[in-house]
Amino acid sequence: MTANGHTHVLFLVSSPLSADPVEADRAVEGLTRALSGVRAPATFTFQVAEAGAVQALLADGNRPRFDVVHYLGHGYKPEEAREGYLIFEDSEGDVHPLEPDDVYLVLNPRMDPAPEFRLAVVMACHSESVAAAFLSLGVRHVVAVEADATVLLHAVQTFFSRFYQVLLTGGTVRAAFTAGRSAVALDPVLGKERAREEARKFVLLPEGGDHDVSPVKPHSAQGEVRVHPLPALTAPPFTLRPARFLGREEEMRGVLRALNRQRAVLIHGASGVGKTELAKEVARWLVARRRFAPERVAFLSLAHVENVAHVRQAVAGALGMHVDSWPEDHARANALLATSLPPCTLLVLDEAEHLVQGEGKVFRDLVETLVASEARPWLVITSQKDVNSAHVPRYPLRRLSPDAALELFVVEAGLVEEE
Repeated sequence: MTANGHTHVLFLVSSPLSADPVEADRAVEGLTRALSGVRAPATFTFQVAEAGAVQALLADGNRPRFDVVHYLGHGYKPEEAREGYLIFEDSEGDVHPLEPDDVYLVLNPRMDPAPEFRLAVVMACHSESVAAAFLSLGVRHVVAVEADATVLLHAVQTFFSRFYQVLLTGGTVRAAFTAGRSAVALDPVLGKERAREEARKFVLLPEGGDHDVSPVKPHSAQGEVRVHPLPALTAPPFTLRPARFLGREEEMRGVLRALNRQRAVLIHGASGVGKTELAKEVARWLVARRRFAPERVAFLSLAHVENVAHVRQAVAGALGMHVDSWPEDHARANALLATSLPPCTLLVLDEAEHLVQGEGKVFRDLVETLVASEARPWLVITSQKDVNSAHVPRYPLRRLSPDAALELFVVEAGLVEEE
């Protein structure tokens, strides 16, 4: 535990766009609910499992030391192989497999000989096959899933909710582990046979280790459990969100690729095809990965904006910028906006087709001036009309495939398997 007796848990979540979703929001809700009555000084800090971002966090000396590292995501082990991989994310939302040696380097960027983590909870299929990375870090207790087993996300969440209830209220690692397995074995959602099968998949390593100890502060009625989720966009128009964003994973990756290369992209397509929802989901994805702070994201609907001068005013207002007066000359006004932009800004300019049609060159000049700004903002534009700028790559968006549309309908309608 840390010097002041406060337990800190680093909770890594990996949900690549090219893999089955790992619902971080559901994990936060379940953990918060499970620990709502627990009186213990503990903090859970959620972080997306991108190798560079995790390294940067752990390399920062001005932070509390983490007693526990928790991974929630995917694991993979080739047949007949002894070691497997943990699946992190890359900067475009694709899978980034890490071998045990890579995991070691990510979690110990300063090559500190003194172990930081006392406990690792690795909730992924086959995660026993990467346990060597955590044991090499000096972690004394590793909770994982059997090397040759896959595991259900529901079972994992049931396990760790009960595990932390016991651990933070004075239980030993072994007692918390046993309680977690028992909770899975008795889970009514899974059914008796499936529940016991899932429970047997959890393992406590190293075998024969002294797990009848607690790596956290002894139970105290003082303090509270705090869960810090991933940053999120909560202001309109981001308040309404689909239950699951289905069928657009490849499109998300395509938009992210364009942004990583040129910091701008035009999502181009017919009315009603889903351009706005895709733009909003891209913004949510970037904020959750701490590329942009929520207050540095400006979403502007241009459907009823009359001219480019009003666009400039709207951008400034959305970002809290105070401009006393705008030059009448478009080029000078664009330059003033560009030089006044705060750093690390994401602009979403939605439904730009009317401006493109009415003030095509003037609008294009504004966009290109912003892209070239020293503040280096990122721009996501949606439009039925092409901006025709070499600095804003066009990403054509088409309707959902029939299979994806049917899957989305099933989820949104809440249909059960029989229906």
